[in-house]
Amino acid sequence: MPNYDSGAYFLTTLVPISIETIPDGEAGTSPVHALRKALAKLPTVQQASVRGDEKSPFACNKRTHFARFVVIDDVAYPGRVSPNTILTAISDVLPRRYRIDPVVAQPQDHLANPFLFFSADFDAASGDDSERDSYLVELWRQAEPELRKIFRYCHDFDKRVTDAASFAQYIARCQVETTMPFHDYFMDGVPLDDLPSLSLVKAGA
Repeated sequence: MPNYDSGAYFLTTLVPISIETIPDGEAGTSPVHALRKALAKLPTVQQASVRGDEKSPFACNKRTHFARFVVIDDVAYPGRVSPNTILTAISDVLPRRYRIDPVVAQPQDHLANPFLFFSADFDAASGDDSERDSYLVELWRQAEPELRKIFRYCHDFDKRVTDAASFAQYIARCQVETTMPFHDYFMDGVPLDDLPSLSLVKAGA
C-alpha cells in the first residue's frame, strides 16, 4: 500500500482553493493571495522556542514526522510536442487533415482553480483509513485555530467543517494516492547485515 510503510502513513492531499473574492479592508483580495500570506506567517517548529507561544500547528502532535503546505497555481507547461520533421517539411503536399502547421498553438492543460497541496507523514499502526482519520481528528483538537487560518481559504471549508470529525472527512475527500513516500528511519532499526563490515571499511575496501 503506497500510503503506508513501516509504521508510517503518508498522507497526500490536493485541496481546492476558493476563487471568490474576499474582503480585505476597503478592497477585496483573492483567497490564494490571502492564503499565501497566512502560510508566510506560519511559525516553524524551530521558531517555537524563540517566538513566545507561537508555534507550528504540527508541533503539538507527537505522531507527526513531516508536514508540508504548497500552493499550486497551475500545472507547469512542458513546451510544445515536437512534430514529425519530415511531415512538417512536406506538409504542403499532404491532404489537409495531415498537414502540420508549427505556428498554430497546441492544446494546453490548465487547472480550473488553484490547489493547496497538504501532506503529512505520521505514525500509524496500519494503512487503514481509520488511522488517517484519527490523526486528523487529533490534529484538529490540538491546533484548530491555526488550521482554520489556513484552510478557511479553501473551497467550502467553512460550510463543511464544524468539528474534528468533519475536518477529517473534508481532508479525506481531497486525498490522492502517495506513490513515492519518503521514510526517515527504519521501523526495526538500521539493517546492519546489509551494510559493509567495519573491517572492510577500515581496510579501505
